[in-house]
Amino acid sequence: MRLAIESEVDSTIILANIIKIENDKFQYEFIPDQKGILIKIKITVKVPDPTKFYSVIKPTPDQTSKYNITINEDKELFDMVISEFKELESILAFSTNSLKSIKWDFPKHNLICDSEEEKKKVGVLGFNLERKWPDKITRIDENELQKILKGKEDYSELTTVKAFWRESENFYKRFRYIDSFYYSYFIMEGLYSNGKTRLKDVIDEFQKSSDLCKSVDFIIDGINKSPKHKQKIEAMLKARNVALNREGIVTLIVKTRGDLHRFLDAPNKIQATPFSQKDFECLAWVTMGLAYHSILMKILAINQRINQNKTDRK
Repeated sequence: MRLAIESEVDSTIILANIIKIENDKFQYEFIPDQKGILIKIKITVKVPDPTKFYSVIKPTPDQTSKYNITINEDKELFDMVISEFKELESILAFSTNSLKSIKWDFPKHNLICDSEEEKKKVGVLGFNLERKWPDKITRIDENELQKILKGKEDYSELTTVKAFWRESENFYKRFRYIDSFYYSYFIMEGLYSNGKTRLKDVIDEFQKSSDLCKSVDFIIDGINKSPKHKQKIEAMLKARNVALNREGIVTLIVKTRGDLHRFLDAPNKIQATPFSQKDFECLAWVTMGLAYHSILMKILAINQRINQNKTDRK
């Protein structure tokens, strides 16, 4: 049995035809489109233990679906091939300056069986993974647009922080969690750090802000309602010897910002690299929530100021 994993490629590399290269571990297939542009790479590897890919299909006559299918895989083998894609991405980008990315995080994989018996035991020969955020559709009428334009100048001081928010959300929806974290952090840094840059000073300034404390309380409530994020955030807090409270969340965010600002050539250390975006999904979610709530707090303050000015003029 062999495992074939195929990833789409974003490049301007030109090939005359399909190129196949084989070594003692992998078979590589570089696949161009009709114009000759490299658009796919397939890596095939021999499966040392086919039983790890055998599926379990159980009849479920009393349920909506007739069968419950459990798809098994050799995770170690799969991860080894994905690591090979990562190495290819780096070396081809550097060597050719014509490769933007290999989409190794959304691969398509197939099993090539050596016998009919293997096919029956595998059950599911292939599938591909895809993740995407649905586009949000918002309908607005002329009256709403008139209202937005009329009050635009009242909130002009928030134009830059709202731009950071827009970019943070865009990065999050493209699964660029480290970048999303950065842009949300910049919002809080701009609003609450008072020009301080040392980590300890920034933590002190953040904790002095009543508005940011309210935002932290808001996001802690959200964390407690989300088991997926809570488990990961609690593990990150524990690693820094802080708790799930105002001080802990602020400390986690500020110190993580400090850690991500540098890179150490230590493969086993969780840090910011082009390959570690997934590790920061939950923290990006938390920081986005804080940034969004912080902007809302500023909008509320502006509204109160506008209303007070109207009162004073009467």
